[in-house]
Amino acid sequence: MAVLLLFCLPLIFFSYAFQLEEKNKHIFMFFVGITAATLFLLIVSFFSARVDRYIGSLGSYFFYSFFVDTLIPFCIVLLIALIFSGFNVLPVPAALFGLFTVKIYQQLFLASTHLRIIPIVLCIILYASALFILDALLHFCTDITFYYAVACVLCFLLYIGILILGTFALGLHYFKGNPLIYGSILAGLTFIGAILHFILYRQGNAG
Repeated sequence: MAVLLLFCLPLIFFSYAFQLEEKNKHIFMFFVGITAATLFLLIVSFFSARVDRYIGSLGSYFFYSFFVDTLIPFCIVLLIALIFSGFNVLPVPAALFGLFTVKIYQQLFLASTHLRIIPIVLCIILYASALFILDALLHFCTDITFYYAVACVLCFLLYIGILILGTFALGLHYFKGNPLIYGSILAGLTFIGAILHFILYRQGNAG
């Protein structure tokens, strides 16, 4: 089962990239995201090897899981992706797929001795759903003629908000909170991501 999880997010990405017109560009950005995220994690692990993390509350879990492990690498990969794409935002989700693929591999490695499948599956659901939502929103923004840059910034801010909500849901699962709450959050994100993805690429195929 753990071996299958290694290929889960990349398979989701390639099934998504198959529908795109510029497949090669998005696949390239996927590997840019993997490379940038891997280098970042190696640098962080070098400087924090002697630092013990104490996660005893939902607040500490949220701080490390979101601000340290997600937001900082997200900002770095976003900047690198924008530079490599010539500040074209459409390939950015492909690079973020690369980032979160590395994060999943990292979690599998850290949990190799006491592997718990469900938290990793929930992370994959969160990452894939959030990226489908971001991808759809960025494509919808291409129809905006005025304030396009502002619309894109709002999309990324909304995406960060989705990650905050999703990380909160994962924290509730980690601390054995109400399954109805975190289950509803993740199920809602999955439903919204699937619907937006279907609407976007159904319109593209019809056109």
